[in-house]
Amino acid sequence: MKSLHQIGLECGTDKSFTHKYCDVYERYLAPWRDKEFTLLEIGVGAGGSLKMWHEFSPKAKIVGIDTNPDCAGYCQPPIEVFIGSQTDTQFLTILLEIIGTPDVIIDDGSHYCPDTIATFKWLFPKIASGGLYIVEDCHCFYDSTYGLAPPYGQGMSEVYKFFSGLDVHVDVHGRGMCGDQDFAINHPSEIPPVPEYSKMLRAIHIHTSLRIFEKK
Repeated sequence: MKSLHQIGLECGTDKSFTHKYCDVYERYLAPWRDKEFTLLEIGVGAGGSLKMWHEFSPKAKIVGIDTNPDCAGYCQPPIEVFIGSQTDTQFLTILLEIIGTPDVIIDDGSHYCPDTIATFKWLFPKIASGGLYIVEDCHCFYDSTYGLAPPYGQGMSEVYKFFSGLDVHVDVHGRGMCGDQDFAINHPSEIPPVPEYSKMLRAIHIHTSLRIFEKK
């Protein structure tokens, strides 16, 4: 059986030959390999990664979105490609009505930091229980070219602060001081308040240039 890295090389995706994400992805997606699920990738490029996902998980529904109309012709059914913006909530609403609830979302889209934050805020609550939301190319968090970042070495970007700040949502901001997430969320005390994502965010996994968010 081919590894995801091997498939990625054959499909020509930079997830394999440039970024070397595939070994990390396989750790998390291997249990899904023979299952039926829906994977939505933001950012199609030349279609190599969508083809890789389809070969790795042939039972999965593989969907991509991109703002470039040319991307619609880069993949063949059963892979589906829709043209629209990752921050257009009307487009995303219609998309989810068509494809159903995603189990895995990969943001390899614009990498413009305001887009990355807005897309997470809108889509993460909508993925399936037990699903994964993955933000790629997090090295862009440190580059002012992609927005919301000061000059290198002069502090951390707003997008870095946003995603790093989700740690307290997993820890429920120390409420209850017992290490029991459910107790901390449901504790009768109102101080401090329950962070916004505590009721839906189970865990955060950090790898080089990848952040993986696990939905409850």
